[in-house]
Amino acid sequence: MYADTEHLGPLQRGVPLAGTMLQYNPFLDQHKYNNYDFKPKGLCCRSKHCDLFYQVRPIPSCYWRSLFAPAGSFGDPHIRTLDGKLYTFNGHGEYTMIRINTSSVSFELQARTELVSTQNGVTTNATAFSAFAAKDHTGSSIQIEMSQDKKSLTISANGKDLTKQFENANYTVLTSNISIRWDNGKISALFLKPLITIKVSLGMRLLVCETLVNKKFKGLTSGLMGNFDDIDTNDFMLPNGTELDANSTRTEREIFYNFGQQWSVDEQSIFQYDDGMTFKDFSHPEFVPLFSDEVGEDRLNDAKAKCGSNPSPSCVSDYLATGDITLASASGKTEETSKMNVKVLENETPQISGNVTINAEVNKTVELKFNITDDGKSQPKFIILKRPTNFSFNNQTGIARWTPKNDISAEISLLAEDDMGVQSPAFQVSINLCSGCSGHGRCDYDDVLPTENAGSYKAACDCDLGYFGNDCEKETDACQESPCSLNRTCIDLSPKEEILLGRGYNCSACPHGYDEIDSSCIDIDECESVELNNCNASTETCENTEGGYICNCRSGYKKVDGHCTDIDECLTGTSKCEQICHNLPGSFTCDCFMGFTLSADRHSCDKSGSILKFCLYHYTIFYFFTGEKCELILLFSPLSLSVAPTDKSVMYVK
Repeated sequence: MYADTEHLGPLQRGVPLAGTMLQYNPFLDQHKYNNYDFKPKGLCCRSKHCDLFYQVRPIPSCYWRSLFAPAGSFGDPHIRTLDGKLYTFNGHGEYTMIRINTSSVSFELQARTELVSTQNGVTTNATAFSAFAAKDHTGSSIQIEMSQDKKSLTISANGKDLTKQFENANYTVLTSNISIRWDNGKISALFLKPLITIKVSLGMRLLVCETLVNKKFKGLTSGLMGNFDDIDTNDFMLPNGTELDANSTRTEREIFYNFGQQWSVDEQSIFQYDDGMTFKDFSHPEFVPLFSDEVGEDRLNDAKAKCGSNPSPSCVSDYLATGDITLASASGKTEETSKMNVKVLENETPQISGNVTINAEVNKTVELKFNITDDGKSQPKFIILKRPTNFSFNNQTGIARWTPKNDISAEISLLAEDDMGVQSPAFQVSINLCSGCSGHGRCDYDDVLPTENAGSYKAACDCDLGYFGNDCEKETDACQESPCSLNRTCIDLSPKEEILLGRGYNCSACPHGYDEIDSSCIDIDECESVELNNCNASTETCENTEGGYICNCRSGYKKVDGHCTDIDECLTGTSKCEQICHNLPGSFTCDCFMGFTLSADRHSCDKSGSILKFCLYHYTIFYFFTGEKCELILLFSPLSLSVAPTDKSVMYVK
């Protein structure tokens, strides 16, 4: 953690370090900020969804030039206006430095001066700032005074004395309208509604004040710090709006009487006074200071000599007024610091452009190109913040080359710094790094996964046929899922064979009864052709089965020792013929005696004539039952009879 704002490092503009739009103020509403801003970002980024969070909460844009204009007051009062004009005003009293009054905003900064004392305690005919007070339209206020011993500050905020509290360098006042804290040895008060900052510090027995005013107030300010319109020749404007021309403000005396004294504070003072005191107790209109532009040549040259080889106007003026070289030198240094601060604020931050995203592959060189744009006369320099191994960079051309040797997560970030030490935001390169897919695939830079490092991603591999794995490092076993039917043997093919044949495996030959069609075993229907089966068409039918066939006996036949033989229905008694049964191959027919006819059911007989029932036969002599007794009817050859042995009957044939 850095101790102050002077050592914060470069501004981070890359995910996940970049700041985002916030829903709640982290200083004024910490509980809601924690629940609705801080925690959601942490959850998203820890689950590797930072990019989604930043889509909803985008990174705010940056201003390459400051939105604020500086003004300052220091020494035996020297004032630098918001338009950059530096002049000396040695008034003794309380004065309006800045006044802003619009329909929605008001702000006033006032200053108090007192006579300067030397190191030996001798009072001089010069003045210096000893107190500042500021207040805006919300009622927020601050008052900073130099202590009587000129060694410390007395601080009040919003009407409350906080001197004791500010002895702690970490003490802060923070409301929705004002923020007050120590900033690098200065009391810094930021008025949050008008966005105006004043910084007051203790100098050499005097106070120094720096002011930053939002540029939206251009043309809306008045007071000793000018009217703020980017023109320094018209900064001497009176409270009634009258602009003083150059003829009225050529000398320090004319500035003192015609301009400075006109801004003396009256009943509109915003200072808090001890009991019984008013602004009148600090007003000294009768005071006449030493005007440094009226001294003799010898005295002027002596002052210049005391201030060094390149004397600043502030040092010379303060030495002439006080005779105190320590105080004068301090004023000279403050002047130079003030000039530098103005340059820094007016200086454009350098900007880097170049490869925002790169696609890199192990053992292949990738080239990056970066450019710097800046308003300075000298070319800014690159500063590499993070670099991977095997990374080279040419600061003159801005060209970098990198040959990754492995797919370990890497980071590349850099910034630009101009001749004033102003740095650009950190420029982070988003890296999509591919392993090379073991030479068995292609890098898919459209399919990437985040790694443990911000801005570093691992590209997926689109593996060639026959390979799989994150880096295509494994050969595919096409037989793993037993693709061959009918328990055939599966033979896994090499990747080269897979590419050639368009498949990952071979199967052994199809079993008997199957044909191989398009690498599949298709059952042969042996019943479609008599040549494919050995079924006896007269006694058997063919039934196709998976991989074979079955010969089934036709109706009227049965299997006997694997062959279909005729069933003698007449002999087995299964014919159900009432009188006469005739066996046929695979079938039978029924018939009737003389005098009977076969009925419609083809089994029973209906009476239609004389029937002789067989009683008895002996050789060629037949006896027939004629009704009541057996009588010999005739003698004839048995070949003339059709015999049904079961019912012992015969039919007479003429």
